Amino acid sequence: MRAARREALRGSALETMGRRLAERWSNDRRLSAALALLRGVGGLDESIDGRRAKLLAQLAAELEARDPWTHGHSHRVARHAAAIAERMGLSERRVRIVRAAALLHDVGKINTPRAVLHKPGRLTAVELGLIELHPVDGAEIVSSLGDPELTAIVRHHHERLDGSGYPDRLKGTEIPLGARIIAVADTFDAITSLRPYRPARSHRRALEILEQEAGIRLDPVGVGAFRAHYHEHHPRPLWNPRRRAAQAAAPIGPSLGAAP
Repeated sequence: MRAARREALRGSALETMGRRLAERWSNDRRLSAALALLRGVGGLDESIDGRRAKLLAQLAAELEARDPWTHGHSHRVARHAAAIAERMGLSERRVRIVRAAALLHDVGKINTPRAVLHKPGRLTAVELGLIELHPVDGAEIVSSLGDPELTAIVRHHHERLDGSGYPDRLKGTEIPLGARIIAVADTFDAITSLRPYRPARSHRRALEILEQEAGIRLDPVGVGAFRAHYHEHHPRPLWNPRRRAAQAAAPIGPSLGAAP
């Protein structure tokens, strides 16, 4: 009886494992197909509507399908980044570039080991080094679209005003404006999203952190634009005061906005 039960459990476990492997293989295969299609598309000198927009959306969706922890992250960052860019008075074309870059900003993580992305504890120096490669890998992938501004934004979206970011330790206005905009949007979404190593924090706490980092690590104009956009669309507080103390005590992670 026990032997039969063990065999049944073993069979069920193997079936589950096989199904997960099949899903992973299917996702990876579709992601590779999306990348191949993107490489065959021209640059972004004109509108990114139509086929290019569909391929960009497909690529972002396929990437997030591989990681339940960041599901919807790129689309939220793209929405926030576009709103910031509009409030900062960027042209319609540049707003589209920023939005496209935000959709693809984490595409380089296809080369990051999943064990590192999903690690529940603190990352080692080697693992942090692997994480810091993803903007470089992402820029290499995006460069196939033939738009230097888009490529530069993806490469530098983890740079910080004080030079503490990566991969090139750029400072201030050395960082492309689009990358500085995405850094604000990315930081807000990273703080308010659940991660393997920490719970999500409140919108209120995230806004406080953005304000603290404005002019130090994050673009102050971008932070101001995001705060104005947020308060216009969320006139009522979305946080629970009873959870504020617990969320404020939770660790942010190794780096603001740099979380896997």
